[in-house]
Amino acid sequence: MEPLMKRNAGFTLVEVMIAVVIIAIITGVAVTNYKSSMQNSRRSTAQADLMTLAQFMERTHTEALTYMPGATPAVPTLPFTVSPQTGTTYYNITLVGTTSKFYTLRATPTGTQTGNGNLEIDSTGARRWDKNNDGSFSADENTWK
Repeated sequence: MEPLMKRNAGFTLVEVMIAVVIIAIITGVAVTNYKSSMQNSRRSTAQADLMTLAQFMERTHTEALTYMPGATPAVPTLPFTVSPQTGTTYYNITLVGTTSKFYTLRATPTGTQTGNGNLEIDSTGARRWDKNNDGSFSADENTWK
């Protein structure tokens, strides 16, 4: 009788390469989902900050009966102009198109959030998100969803 030959234990190169490809695919999907989740989270924070500033503007109007108070009508100074209010800035917030009877607050994405589209809320409560980042708001962009 011949002695039994032992097979070398271990993985073949093909098995290792298949495992590496599978890990790369899973990692790619996970990273993409993570980035998307982070962008959505930052956008939600900016939306909440816009709502806070809209409440500030409404308080201003309630107290002064105008969105532009003062002896010489002036745009009010916002309590904060970035979102989030602390930490790394992902949105710059400005008042645009303000009159005594109307205002629009705009959050413009910056840094790693750039390209995610402007967010707006106005004195009528209308909310807009430039989803396709083309610089204008189409009919399907009249929401934050």
